[in-house]
Amino acid sequence: MDKFLLQQVLKRLAEDLLQAEQATRAAHETATHEETIAENKYDTLGLEAA
Repeated sequence: MDKFLLQQVLKRLAEDLLQAEQATRAAHETATHEETIAENKYDTLGLEAA
């Protein structure tokens, strides 16, 4: 593999990792936010967010 191609692959992997980390953080914040606490046994917003 030439050096340029390897650099491009590593750059893309780093971008994908950053995007996955951001999505994970957003999902965690949504699932644990105080407004997603179930108000009754049929309220599944928190469960769906998790």
